[in-house]
Amino acid sequence: MITRRTFVKTTAVCLAANALPLYALAPLTIGIGTFSYHALSFDDMIAQLEILLPTNGLHNQQIEMSRGEFMVMSHPSDELVRASREKLDKAGIRCVSYYAATLKNEQDVASAVRIAQLLGAHNITGDATGNDLLKHIDRRVTEAGLTFSIHNHFFPGVKFPYESPEDVLTALAPLSANCGATADTGHFAACGYDPVDAVRKLAPRLNSAGRLGCARLVVELLTTTNAQKARDLAQKTFDISKQEQKLGALSSYDTLAAEQALALSESALVVAQNAYEKAKVNIDQSTGTTLDRMNVSIDDAKSGVVTHM
Repeated sequence: MITRRTFVKTTAVCLAANALPLYALAPLTIGIGTFSYHALSFDDMIAQLEILLPTNGLHNQQIEMSRGEFMVMSHPSDELVRASREKLDKAGIRCVSYYAATLKNEQDVASAVRIAQLLGAHNITGDATGNDLLKHIDRRVTEAGLTFSIHNHFFPGVKFPYESPEDVLTALAPLSANCGATADTGHFAACGYDPVDAVRKLAPRLNSAGRLGCARLVVELLTTTNAQKARDLAQKTFDISKQEQKLGALSSYDTLAAEQALALSESALVVAQNAYEKAKVNIDQSTGTTLDRMNVSIDDAKSGVVTHM
């Protein structure tokens, strides 16, 4: 499920066969992270979701519950969670993932599992520091028939445990297949990492990707193997983010993240163009055709008179 601020244009697509390995060829399910609606009441949020969520079957009418009042540190009551689940069920909306935020101890883990089960979610997204706690999370979600996804994050001026894709993969290495990653592309970009590269590295353990702004464009950005197309798509995503910020739909942080992704794509394009020019030179050197391609005549060089350009 793609989460976090994908409510602008949610369009289901399939990943391009030549862009990612075979494990990524399943249809991409588009959903909405409900943190986008934290300023609205729960009932107003549902009204918006009923309008914006895809309507081509319940498979696509999905959300991640990431509103602040449901996070572990808010200590939501069972009554609140059950009542909210009833409203979602009535609206035909499935909560497939629960964002618990930071899990600090075993009590937090127990709370996250309980809340996820009450919501009917099959995945818990969050973070936890330390191998012992991560292994405990692995055991608990496995026992409960759930999965857990490590969420990479960024705090200005603070080193977060999971900032790079390598940080996430290192944490996942000793854990079972029930634990994976939620790739927040905005946070990767804000930390200076290429979001496309990060998603490709995490793909075998990837459960969801978030903060995409315009889902269709970003999916194309993440799957294209063409550097020029990636740069153009990044530019479009950045332009959309700027416009949404003006309209109040996105924060300045999201725009900065899109701008960073654009800069990374432009750098990748320059590298690709340089590599292409070097490859052409190597071909000419190998085949002895450099002078022909440059229209350089040996006879002209000897006589000092240029007969053609």
